Parts: sequence; C-alpha cells; structure tokens
Amino acid sequence: MRETGESVPGADVTRLLQSWEQGDRDAGDSLFDLVYPELRKIAARQLFASHQDTIQPTELVHETYLRFAANRHLRWSSRLQFYALAARIARQVLVDRYRQKSSLKRGGAFFRLTADPEKLSAAGGGIDLLALDEALKRLAKVDAVAARAVELRFFGGLTIPEIARVVGVGEATVSRRWQMARAWLRDELR
Repeated sequence: MRETGESVPGADVTRLLQSWEQGDRDAGDSLFDLVYPELRKIAARQLFASHQDTIQPTELVHETYLRFAANRHLRWSSRLQFYALAARIARQVLVDRYRQKSSLKRGGAFFRLTADPEKLSAAGGGIDLLALDEALKRLAKVDAVAARAVELRFFGGLTIPEIARVVGVGEATVSRRWQMARAWLRDELR
C-alpha cells in the first residue's frame, strides 16, 4: 500500500513547510500546489459514498487549506505531521458543515458518510458525522491514542505505520487501538 504523500517528495514538502512556517507566503502556495493532488485523493476517498452533495472533495481541500493559512500558530515538523493536522482540520470542516446544514433545516438535512467497511462501519452503513465527532470526543477521554488513530485513518487516510510515527507509539500498539476503537465506535454509533 502506498503511503500518504509518497508521490510527493518528502524533502520538498518539509522544506516548504518550514519556509511557510517562517512566513514565506510563496512557500505556502507552492506547498499547496505540491500536496493538493494527495489531499484531494484523501478527501475524495472520504466523501466518495456521501449520500448528499453537501461538499465536494475540492471544496473540502480548499477549506482545509484556508484554515491552515488562517492559523499561523499551527506547527509541524514533518510531512506526516502536516497530513495529520490536515486530517484534524478536515474533520472540523466536515463537522462545521454538518452543523451549519442541520441548523438550517432542523430535523432534516442529515449529511451522512458511508465509511469504508475496512475502516469503521459494517458494509452499507452510513455514519452521522456529528455522532462520530461526539463519539470520538468520548473515546479520547478513554483512550486518546485510539481516538487519534481513528481521526488519522478515517479523515486523513494515513496507514497504521504512518499513524504510529505521528503518534509516537509502535505499530502493534496502533493496530490494537485501531481494532478496539472500531469495535467501540460500532457500539457507540448504533
């Protein structure tokens, strides 16, 4: 399985991240151009089974980038940390969009994602983003590594080895926590 951003030279991404962090706006634009195809693939994968056209992959990537640009205090030291942060921001964008849509049509307008069966839900089941977000907050209180693994895998498309590097624990630990989180979330989201 190809790692996230493998098609993008890691050294180039890291160099651009450092320049952007130091205030070079051109580096931010170059970075976006470089990682855009991979971020779009991740967004498309997450939104592929969406039952409504509430947000498109391109729009999700652009909103994620705008939030990056608006939050100059964000820090990262590697390409993987960048993708991990992108996963967290994408989750926030989707939850905010869901809340906005739900507030416009109380009781209706559910924005549902169907997760890849390997990742979270049983085949054919949809996931209510707001319920998932709340469940992840509860899971984080019980097991922060498991909650982070779900966020990075589901919203960021990272692999188990990549998650292990981001979180700073072994692959076996991430794999065990991932399995536990999937079962826990299935029960919580029923």
